[in-house]
Amino acid sequence: MIATPKLHNLEEIPEGMTVGDFNPAFAGIRKEIRVGKFSECCTCCRKPFNAVRKPRRDIRLYPADIAVPIAWAYPICGRCAVLWRNGGSDRESVLAAVEAFHLGDRVDQ
Repeated sequence: MIATPKLHNLEEIPEGMTVGDFNPAFAGIRKEIRVGKFSECCTCCRKPFNAVRKPRRDIRLYPADIAVPIAWAYPICGRCAVLWRNGGSDRESVLAAVEAFHLGDRVDQ
């Protein structure tokens, strides 16, 4: 089987492991404090949230080599959450879009 190149630079935490297994700064954390304004759009498709399109899941990004436990939580809508659950190339496209949002890349739609 030929490995396809990844569309993003994100690594998923394997099933059964936690972020504390990769970065000791996150080990033993039980509570979180949210700082900042909640996103008004889906970080995958970038469509605004409203009464119909609601945030259904968070994609969390954790820095791999930082001594302070900080994470970014990016909400995605139901349609994008389904793509995430599908796995494979659908999941890769969601991760690529979230990474682009995180890095501040513009999207030409």
